[in-house]
Amino acid sequence: MAIGVLGALLSSTGAQACTCARLSPEDAMRRADAAIVGSLIEVVAQGRYESEFLYEVRRRYKGGRRLSPGKLVAVRSASDGSACGLPTALRRRYGLFLIRRGGRWRGSSCATIDPGRLAAVAGSGAS
Repeated sequence: MAIGVLGALLSSTGAQACTCARLSPEDAMRRADAAIVGSLIEVVAQGRYESEFLYEVRRRYKGGRRLSPGKLVAVRSASDGSACGLPTALRRRYGLFLIRRGGRWRGSSCATIDPGRLAAVAGSGAS
């Protein structure tokens, strides 16, 4: 099973179609700065093309103490799914591969994974 990740993480401006680089979940885990399962709490627009997605961390598979379970983490992403923005269903749990860029966590729809699949990848020693 391949997922898209990281290529779209850094592109979140303007009107565009979402195109994800194809990586295996194991490669995505290795390339990410963090991997978590989080429940989406809130989405706040940060201008026309970008939003801040606030997650409550449920499980940390990779990343520092600031991503401990119970902590809140803000993730920047495109506002629109067509520009690879993160999913917007509140109170839903998401597996996320995150990149740290410019002092902020960044994510995209290309870097989401089923929480159970993320647990399996983390358990395989891919980090």
